[in-house]
Amino acid sequence: MKRNTTIGAGVLVLIVFVLNCMLRFVPAASVANDINPYLTVALLQLLVFMIPSLIYTKLRFAERVPSLRLRLPRLRHLLFMFAALGAIVLGSTLINYGMSLALGDAYQASSSSAKALGAGSGAIGGLYAVIAFAIVPAVCEEYLFRSIICAEFECAGIAPAAMFSVALFAMSHFSVMRLPVYIFSGAVLVFVMYVTRSVFASMIVHTAANAVALFFESLVYKVVNRQGIVIFIFIAATLFLFFCALAFGEAEKIYRRYALGGVKADHRVPKKERVGLFEAMLCPPALACVVVFVVMSVVV
Repeated sequence: MKRNTTIGAGVLVLIVFVLNCMLRFVPAASVANDINPYLTVALLQLLVFMIPSLIYTKLRFAERVPSLRLRLPRLRHLLFMFAALGAIVLGSTLINYGMSLALGDAYQASSSSAKALGAGSGAIGGLYAVIAFAIVPAVCEEYLFRSIICAEFECAGIAPAAMFSVALFAMSHFSVMRLPVYIFSGAVLVFVMYVTRSVFASMIVHTAANAVALFFESLVYKVVNRQGIVIFIFIAATLFLFFCALAFGEAEKIYRRYALGGVKADHRVPKKERVGLFEAMLCPPALACVVVFVVMSVVV
């Protein structure tokens, strides 16, 4: 019997989008002037992303918690995760710099809240910044877009699940200019989750990537301005290809272990129970998310 679980997941993301829209109207200056602005930012993200996700989990995953992939990665996954981190950092850096060259000052390399608060001063400030702009966003976004969305859209197959996970994750940031970066990052993160079969693995990679961007993104631009764009692109592209090759090589080894150990894929749905791709793509709440994205990132 076919069971279309994309509708409920689409409603969840639409609720998150609406709450996120409301959050974006909060002036960054008011958050920066708070007694502990980092704590405020973290709590707001938990309110927008995690609370609706946990409520949805309670309602829809009571009997199928394993499909959320809430398991720790294995030690043998660490090299793959490190390679994926290198790929996501270098790939995002190259895309960011290319977009910056193309769009000039119009391109915003970091979020407005992160710019308003900065990376923090001193060890305590840096720790607060990591929590607010690296750990909390990674945990909230991975749980929603890699754990819940993938699990629900797998009723249409793994390809639609990955596609919707990446697309909704990218649109949730409401930035047309940075859309290529978020699409690339989302694709790498969903790849990490499916290879390791652990959403905690994608959370770890996402957190590390956020932390690198938070503390070292401005340093990259200084290095480029000093050393020149040609050398930068050559070195970054070479390292990017190296990490991609390493990631795919490690992924192949992991899947070989799955095969030798008789571990079956946990995302396969029998064809007779699978929802059609066209039906999944026309999920009304998901389409409404596209409208919200266009309005917030283009019109507003």
